[in-house]
Amino acid sequence: MTKPILNGGRPSEFMEDWLVAKNEKLARLQRAAGGRPMPTDIPTAKVALNLLFEFLSQAHKDPAGVLRTGLSDDDTRKLMQTRDIATAVRLVRQGLTNTGNLR
Repeated sequence: MTKPILNGGRPSEFMEDWLVAKNEKLARLQRAAGGRPMPTDIPTAKVALNLLFEFLSQAHKDPAGVLRTGLSDDDTRKLMQTRDIATAVRLVRQGLTNTGNLR
C-alpha cells in the first residue's frame, strides 16, 4: 500500500480486473451474481477500490496529515520505507509522543 503513497500513480493491484484475477472467490461470486446489482448499501469491488485509491492519492499529497502519524511528511515517508526496526520504533514513538498518545 505504500507504493501509491510514496510514488503516486495507480498500480494494477488497485484495479478490479487484477483483483478478480487473483481472487477466485470474488470471481466466483461475480459470476454467480450474473450481472445483478449489489444491494445499494454494499459497494462493489470497483467502488471500494476507487475509494481506497482516492484515500491513498490524498495520502500521497499529505502523508502525515492523512495518515495522522504525528510526524512530518518526510519522517512519515521514512517510516513507510524503513526496514530498520530501531528506526521504525523511534519514529513510531516520536509520532505517538507528538500526538499525546505516549507519555
